[in-house]
Amino acid sequence: MTDQPTVRRPRRGIRLLAVLVSLLTASVFVAACSDDSSSGDSSSEQAPEDVKAPMAAVLTKLPTMVELGDKAKGAASDGDFDAASDEYEELHEIWEEVEGTVKDTDADLYERIETAQGLIKDGAESKNAERVASGADAQATAVRQFVDANQ
Repeated sequence: MTDQPTVRRPRRGIRLLAVLVSLLTASVFVAACSDDSSSGDSSSEQAPEDVKAPMAAVLTKLPTMVELGDKAKGAASDGDFDAASDEYEELHEIWEEVEGTVKDTDADLYERIETAQGLIKDGAESKNAERVASGADAQATAVRQFVDANQ
């Protein structure tokens, strides 16, 4: 009898377990990938500046943004930066509904309004009433110019 090394073969149960672990790992990976794509659905949503609202709606909503900017300015002047921030959030929601049309119609005024809103937001966050006021005033001027040019 020759001495040959004994080759041990894994038991059928161990191979089955390895296959099941591999399948489970793969299914967890696939589930994780599909969760990422469904929760990050923003790729199928349009950016606010790509949404085009009818000009009539834009001309109606822009003055409301000015009113909210003025309220933010007043709140900041009174030292209520939380209220100023809340007013900014409201006016920015309106802006997202109309900014695509503004951008398409007048890119310069679009940029000026965006910059003005950045001042309002930054001023509210940094508790700087002058920045909020500067942003509110700049937004009002740009909105007035846009409305006047598009009525």
